[in-house]
Amino acid sequence: MGGMDACPTCGLPFAVQRRRCYRCHPSHQRRGEARKCLVCGADIYVQPNQVRHGEGRYCSVACKVAGTTGRETRPGGTYVRKDGYRIVKVGVRKYQLEHRLVVEADLGRPLRSDEEVHHLNGDKLDNRAENLEVLSPTDHQHRHGASVRARRTRVTFTCQHCGAAYERKASRAGETRFCSASCRSKASWVARRAAAM
Repeated sequence: MGGMDACPTCGLPFAVQRRRCYRCHPSHQRRGEARKCLVCGADIYVQPNQVRHGEGRYCSVACKVAGTTGRETRPGGTYVRKDGYRIVKVGVRKYQLEHRLVVEADLGRPLRSDEEVHHLNGDKLDNRAENLEVLSPTDHQHRHGASVRARRTRVTFTCQHCGAAYERKASRAGETRFCSASCRSKASWVARRAAAM
């Protein structure tokens, strides 16, 4: 078993079998350059091989994409999702719903996973703080269920063929004129016969 020896340069101990201190030996010294990122200005260390090949100009992949393609990968982009909610870019490949961000800023804390945000006026793009309300998932479902129940209410109509009264859902008010399929077919037969004469 070999003993320990002290390095004459740094004074730290190293194993005698090694014959030299690897912490301060010239082959282990940093021979690269300290630079600034061309996009964000952050301090970076560029290794010697990167210096030789003309690389090491950016601190991250996001800055490299922004510097080489001109495409901004920093936060700030928005778009409207298929379901009608506005999405905000908050980082590289990181997106969040705008209405949740507004509520979090208003509350001064991040929303928990069991908290949902309800739009009071029903407009998914109206993300003003006064139009948003934090609800539990159950209460949120009840709020939206009330509008569904209102659409399910039934309305009384009068058949245009036989004159009988019948009921249909309020949502189908504009698309119904007959109480049954037989009345509809009889009415179309009468209309065709009248057109033929």
